[in-house]
Amino acid sequence: MVFGGVPIRRRGGLGFLQGIRRRESTPEERFLASLSLQGKTVYDVGGYIGLVTVFFARKVGETGRVIVFEPLPEHCRLIEQHLRLNGVTGVRVMNMGVGDRASSLAMAVRRGASATASLENRIREQILSEPGARRVEVMVDTLDHIIETHVLPEPDFIKLDVEGYEYQALLGMEQTMSRYGPDLFIEIHGKDPAHKRQNIRRIVDLLRQRNYAIHHVETSQEVSSANAEVAAEGHIFCVPN
Repeated sequence: MVFGGVPIRRRGGLGFLQGIRRRESTPEERFLASLSLQGKTVYDVGGYIGLVTVFFARKVGETGRVIVFEPLPEHCRLIEQHLRLNGVTGVRVMNMGVGDRASSLAMAVRRGASATASLENRIREQILSEPGARRVEVMVDTLDHIIETHVLPEPDFIKLDVEGYEYQALLGMEQTMSRYGPDLFIEIHGKDPAHKRQNIRRIVDLLRQRNYAIHHVETSQEVSSANAEVAAEGHIFCVPN
């Protein structure tokens, strides 16, 4: 596959190696491809199977760093596999989720759609009501504490894709935001449209309190508390003022 102009080799559903498949790029890919990340430290929070992690590793180059956080052990194994397939070295894989406290939490995983696995209460209940869904206990900690205890380099850029757990993750990185002022790229999720609107409103309020300017990637609009719901679908890019 190609993500953001970067060719990425991946395994197929049965473990077979797939060649490079080209497809139309998304607004997310085009925006990420436009960023200058050379030599920077990127935190990929919610790594899934590591394809975007490979993209970041290519973007930061030999002088940059990528640290990927993923709570599901099965996904971490696939991240490491995709790093090897693409000849990527130097990426640190952290088998843990990012939230607002240190704990062991139940993550709900859909049958055949583990990309949507979630820690968020309402989404978790929805998934667990579906046939074949399963519950997996995973370790979660605040990013502030993870950085301190694992002596991680300060982040320049944080990608956050955590299936509805965005607000909790941001609460757990308030010291990181105030100390280092990383740029943030956040995908907005929710159980349904009303939940997404509620989610983006409190995310915007929190980030505005931390003096971040917020840009909605899909519509190119600047986002404030007054028009937060414009960003209930898609991605926001946030930079400290």
